[in-house]
Amino acid sequence: MSAGKDGIAHPILIGKRKKIEDELSDYKDYCDYTIIHAKDTAAALKITVDLVRKGETDAIMKELIQTADFMNMVVNKENNLRTGNLISHILILKIPTYHKLLAITDVAMGTYPDLEQKKQLLLNAVNTLKSMGFTDINAAVLAAVDHVNPKMPESVDAAELKKLYEAGEIPDCIVEGPMSYDLAVDKESCVIKGYKSPVAGDADILLCPNITAGNMLAKSLVFSAKSDAGTIIVGAKVPIRQ
Repeated sequence: MSAGKDGIAHPILIGKRKKIEDELSDYKDYCDYTIIHAKDTAAALKITVDLVRKGETDAIMKELIQTADFMNMVVNKENNLRTGNLISHILILKIPTYHKLLAITDVAMGTYPDLEQKKQLLLNAVNTLKSMGFTDINAAVLAAVDHVNPKMPESVDAAELKKLYEAGEIPDCIVEGPMSYDLAVDKESCVIKGYKSPVAGDADILLCPNITAGNMLAKSLVFSAKSDAGTIIVGAKVPIRQ
């Protein structure tokens, strides 16, 4: 609703009309919005899909709907919301101790991405930041070490992703890896360890090796470091706020 007040978006609210009207009784003059009645969750999801198909909405935001039902709507091939690209989750963080916004992917959808999927995760994240106005984007491919160890597959993948970047297959950013978390976000650690890279201590994107590492990192930053966070799902026909 704040986006509507600021003229950024026109909210379309889908659900039981009476309940929505009651909830918004104190905000009826807050901004211009549209209510579409839906008798239940299934009906609300169908209406949402139809709006996307008709090009009548530019983004989807999940509210009081079970996450599983919501994501089934997104990935169901019959709904035709997919584009052929990998659908991925990006967490945007404002960390009190970091000098700029930081994007982490993927912390909620992809489980154990292979090399090609990691490439797609990076492309999705870079394109998202570009659409937000970011330039000179730095992407760090995380691992527990800053060198290739054949016994640590994530370090091998990180080095391969850097090669793909150097070959021009991951454009509009600088890709560095493998990198440990401290080297990606803390310039002092880079000085102490003698680590040199344009990405060192200045990352915009952190690519996590798997969902476990990503989820733990994200929740640590949110709940222990008191970071502000926003999420977006990209790769579908419209951006999705989970």
